[in-house]
Amino acid sequence: MIRRKVWLCLMFWLAGGLLQGQAVRASLELHADSFRLGSHVEATLSIWHPAQVVVEFPSARDFQPFELVSSRPQPTQTSDSQSFDVVVYTLRSFSLAPRQALSLPYSWYSRQDTGSGRVRSDSLMLLRNITVLADSLQYRSSNVLLPLQDPPNYLRAMLVTLGLGLVVLLLVVVLRRPLRKYWQLRNLGRGLDRAQRGLERLAQENNQEIQLDSLNTLWRAYVDPKAEHQLGAMTTTELREGVRRLRHLDISEQQVLVQASTMRDRVMFAGEAVARQEVSALVNGLKQVLDKTYAHRKAAIQEGR
Repeated sequence: MIRRKVWLCLMFWLAGGLLQGQAVRASLELHADSFRLGSHVEATLSIWHPAQVVVEFPSARDFQPFELVSSRPQPTQTSDSQSFDVVVYTLRSFSLAPRQALSLPYSWYSRQDTGSGRVRSDSLMLLRNITVLADSLQYRSSNVLLPLQDPPNYLRAMLVTLGLGLVVLLLVVVLRRPLRKYWQLRNLGRGLDRAQRGLERLAQENNQEIQLDSLNTLWRAYVDPKAEHQLGAMTTTELREGVRRLRHLDISEQQVLVQASTMRDRVMFAGEAVARQEVSALVNGLKQVLDKTYAHRKAAIQEGR
């Protein structure tokens, strides 16, 4: 009697699971009957199942030979303990098979039942692009041979390029010294113009301390631009010996430079006031020194020293 009860319970349990498994069904519909390579195709997977059963839809790797582009699940609809789930998939395929179908797995589980299934769609036909020729196209044939052209003479082109390069190099070698001399003379003339304008501007300065200090700074920077004789750092006493190194200047011109330093000391350190005539005479003397220095440097450039 006990064995019969156990057997009946087992039969009822198997029958309930079988009926519940049969209650889960699915359908797969493709929204086209053909497609082009890489174009989008939509497919709808629908699953009917009891409300207490949970269903699982396929994953992205289950769509071969198609690729999953996107999915749009719809809200679950339930009526009379039956549920209806729908997911719309957007797919594409790069396979060259002439006909392609989609086969998707799905599964379900509940407290009493667990199972899986697979649903298959109809086949899609791959459309191939075939060029359509227009009626206006005309085909012409000719027995005339095409004229042959000689290939480019690369050797001649290389020789011409090499010759031009040698000409440019020769011009650079020949014109290097004249161009260098031209730029040196040009810069020398511009330097003299700046110095002369500075003298004219300082001749109008009313503050004698600023005037005489600036005059000394100007002539020292012009006469000894590279500080070869260290004239810029010399005191008036040291300057009496230092100006003798400027051999392009005669004694009177050297004395003008010493006088400029002495006059500055009288104004800045002794507090004296110098007459404007003395300052004007000093400015004229400094102009002669600058002109003499310019002529000496110009001659040295022209002689190539």
